Amino acid sequence: MTVEGGLALMIIGALSLLWSVTERVSAHRRWLASTVETVLNPALREAFPPPQPARDLERLVIEAGSVVESRDLIRQRRRWSRRQRKTARGR
Repeated sequence: MTVEGGLALMIIGALSLLWSVTERVSAHRRWLASTVETVLNPALREAFPPPQPARDLERLVIEAGSVVESRDLIRQRRRWSRRQRKTARGR
């Protein structure tokens, strides 16, 4: 083996050693960045599933949404009828 070949192998070895250390450090930092919630949340949800939402509460939410939608429709109808009256008067 020539001197250049040995030098090339030493450089490749040093780069691979540096790469493995860098990968370990980045993996450790990613692990530290993960919060307890992201680590334990799936296990806790599996052990203690959240309760089903109350049917009465769901019904109230749906009714409130329909009331808001109904008000919007009534307002739009009033605006439309006002515009119709204004255009009818202007003719």
